[in-house]
Amino acid sequence: MASKFKVLKLWDCCCLRALPEFPCSGSLEILDMKSALCFPSDGNDLDFANLWNLKVLLMQNCGVKEMTCSSSRTIGMLHLLPWSLTTLHINECQKLKCLPNLENLENLTALSIHSCPLLKEIIGLGGLKPLKTLSLSFLQAVPNVDGLDSLCSLKSLILTHCDALERLPNLAFLGKLLHLDISCCHNLSAIQGLGGLESLQTHLIDGAKCLTCLLGFETLLSPNKL
Repeated sequence: MASKFKVLKLWDCCCLRALPEFPCSGSLEILDMKSALCFPSDGNDLDFANLWNLKVLLMQNCGVKEMTCSSSRTIGMLHLLPWSLTTLHINECQKLKCLPNLENLENLTALSIHSCPLLKEIIGLGGLKPLKTLSLSFLQAVPNVDGLDSLCSLKSLILTHCDALERLPNLAFLGKLLHLDISCCHNLSAIQGLGGLESLQTHLIDGAKCLTCLLGFETLLSPNKL
């Protein structure tokens, strides 16, 4: 009989040193890890690639340091994520320094990365063509979000408290965007392409202390847009 084991929650397992064996890896669809995983000094790999039917991966306050496909052995290394993912949430992973290239996640529709202060870049963002919601907050070391302008299906964009964020790609290509929230990105100096956001319904730009230019903003306020 085929296994119907679809959901696994690992909460407050702070001494867990490795992921459990998954004898029926093809059935698991949701993996929720909160305050889990403590990696030993000799290193441990997190390899989710065999979970080929995984749809949702939630990681909160986990002891992972690296999420990379590098061939070198690194403490807390996560190899390429399964292409089947539709939702990826990474929250409060205080030691997380890097992510794998995300461009293989061709089914991803929701991505949120919050409160990962050591994370410096997000690679492969432009390959996430089906992505509908993107939320990045409290990422103090990420200076740019390259590939954002390629997210042609995006409907909600939230960028808050990204202190190192200095620039954004031209937003004019996000023709399906409905909701835009850019708050407390203190070093952001310009936002381009606002006039091309023909579907935009709500927008908030707040606390951008270095912002000197809002290109296309006047188009949003035209009678045809209201």
